[in-house]
Amino acid sequence: MSDPRPQHRASIELAKSFYHDHKASFEEATGKNLLDEQWFEMPLTEFDRWLVAQSLLEEPADVFDSNTVQRYGVVQHRNQARSRINAAARKATDHPAYSIGSRPNSSLLRVKLVELYARDAPADIAGGFRASSAHYLRQVKRIVKLANSSDAVSDTVRQRVNLCASVMEPLLSAFTWAGMNMQAEIKQQDEGRSIGLPVSNRRRIKP
Repeated sequence: MSDPRPQHRASIELAKSFYHDHKASFEEATGKNLLDEQWFEMPLTEFDRWLVAQSLLEEPADVFDSNTVQRYGVVQHRNQARSRINAAARKATDHPAYSIGSRPNSSLLRVKLVELYARDAPADIAGGFRASSAHYLRQVKRIVKLANSSDAVSDTVRQRVNLCASVMEPLLSAFTWAGMNMQAEIKQQDEGRSIGLPVSNRRRIKP
C-alpha cells in the first residue's frame, strides 16, 4: 500500500500556493466585517491557468470544444485538484482557511473563508438533497408516462411500473419537501448569528 503522506504534504503546499498567489483577494475578503461578504469569485478559466502553472493540467478546458472527451478530462482533473486543495485548505493554520466552491451552470468559482463555508455547508447539503429528490421524482414520472403511452410495453411491465411509482412518488415528494424545509430552517437559524474572524491581530465580529 502506498504512503498517502507525500500526497497530503503536496496538497498542503498546493493550498498554500493558491493562497499566496491570490493573497490580495483573500485579504480583501478577510477584511470585510459581514460574514456574508467574506468570499471572492474566480473565473474557471483563471483557475485552469493557475493549475497549468502548477503543472496539474496540461491545457485549460477552454482550449477544447464543448462536449468533447478532452474537455471532460480536463474538468475531471480540475475537480480532483480542487478537492485536494480544499481538503488541506479547510484545515490550514498558517494562512486563512478557505474552500473553493463550484457554482452550477456558472463559469465562476466562489472562494469562501472557512467560517462562511462552514455556515453555508449544511444548507447546501440540504439543498442538494432537495434537488436530488426532485430530480428522481421527475424521472419516475417520465418512466410512468413512457410505460403508459408506449405500445411496446407489456401490460405486466406497465402494471409493475405503476405499482412501484405509487410507492416511490409519495416518498420522493416527501423527501423533496423535507429537503426544502431543512434548507430554509438552517438558513433562518444562521441569520444574525455573530461569528468572529481573526483579522490582522484584531477580531471583527458581524453585527
